[in-house]
Amino acid sequence: MPTILLATDLSPHADRALARAAVLAQGQGEGLTVLHAVETELRTGADLETAVLAVQAQLEDDLAEAGLPAGPAVTTLARTGEAGPAIVAAAKETGSQLVVLAAPHSDLLVELFRRSVLHHVVRHAPCPVLVVRQRARATYRRIVVGVDLSLPSRKALEAALRLLPGEAMAAVELTVVHASIGALPPAGMAEQQARVEDMLTAALARLAAEGRQAPARALAVTELGTPEAVLAMAVKQRRAELAVVGTLGLTGAASLLLGSTAETLLATLPCDVLAVRGGA
Repeated sequence: MPTILLATDLSPHADRALARAAVLAQGQGEGLTVLHAVETELRTGADLETAVLAVQAQLEDDLAEAGLPAGPAVTTLARTGEAGPAIVAAAKETGSQLVVLAAPHSDLLVELFRRSVLHHVVRHAPCPVLVVRQRARATYRRIVVGVDLSLPSRKALEAALRLLPGEAMAAVELTVVHASIGALPPAGMAEQQARVEDMLTAALARLAAEGRQAPARALAVTELGTPEAVLAMAVKQRRAELAVVGTLGLTGAASLLLGSTAETLLATLPCDVLAVRGGA
């Protein structure tokens, strides 16, 4: 059974990520693995073993109290070592289709730690990574996909179209957004818009060939501006619950092909963000 891997730091803030992972697992009929990495610093031998057992017990208690929807098979996993590499290793071992993490928040030290973990996972995970900021009150209904017409952004669009099961996708409003940097003559803008529309049409055709449900509404938009500004405005105007972006995942900078950086979009967008690595 395909698995969704939720990585948690056991904080109350991580409950939002757990709720979203459970909703996705229930909709897709997938299993859910809940992971916590126990840092080995200052712990050895019996102390480390005791810490792992304590984490395993807390994971099970937290799941019992979470009131998760019935359906997904849920397992817990306690690992030792640095959080980022432990999450990536677990994703590979479990054959995970998606890794879910909680977004950084206002506590500075926690934010810095989570960002370092997040960026490692986005660079190296074998599957898309969902960063959760909002409460999961229902399945996603309004999704914005940022594209730059590259292969990674095409993969991001494909991942967005396959994220939800048919019934849920049938209610989705999907907006594909391309940022045109620098002023172009009308003919140039029209050409870029046509390329974005062709990209969306091709993705929908592949979806139909697989017998999958298309979104209720799919719109392609090209706007002048930086990718960061254009994507942020699209999220705001459409009250999007999820933004989807493609990443290179080939260098230490984890550069987004949208011309931005993972740090900027993951830290500033007010909605959940799905990062789809070009090689994933």
